[in-house]
Amino acid sequence: MPQDADRYSETWPHDGEALLRELSDFPGRLALVVRGPATPEVLAAIAAVANSPVLQIGRHLAQSSLPYSVEGVMETLDTAVVLDALDVLFWKPGLDIDPLHALVRLARHRPIVAAWPGEVDTRARMVRYSRPGRSDFYEAELSDAIILSPRPRRFPDQVPYTLERIPA
Repeated sequence: MPQDADRYSETWPHDGEALLRELSDFPGRLALVVRGPATPEVLAAIAAVANSPVLQIGRHLAQSSLPYSVEGVMETLDTAVVLDALDVLFWKPGLDIDPLHALVRLARHRPIVAAWPGEVDTRARMVRYSRPGRSDFYEAELSDAIILSPRPRRFPDQVPYTLERIPA
């Protein structure tokens, strides 16, 4: 059971609404979805609750007329709540953005739920992308985050993830 048992009921969409309220109540707190077969279902369920589409960042940036800069990327992402296809954020030296910092920066203004494209190690409080030695390798420490691990559901009122908090 989540730590804030009064917020969460373990039914959907109530828990999705509670998640978005918590993210709104704590600006800068970010929710990351761990990659797995059920990740698209989790993103779609949260997007439906948020009444916002899942933004495929790579596709969206490819269609954008804004320049590829940190400011241009942030402006492009400024309206989204649910983000997927973050891989473009790791392009170096072309973009040279700190992906986790950029997501936290967005989360200061509105709830952000993002599918992390690499490894999420809750025990070590770390996120990683790619492998050491590659130009797109990224590693950062997690703080004040909610980690959503997809889980299969048989009924539409079941919560499509388990939730774990990483304290500040």
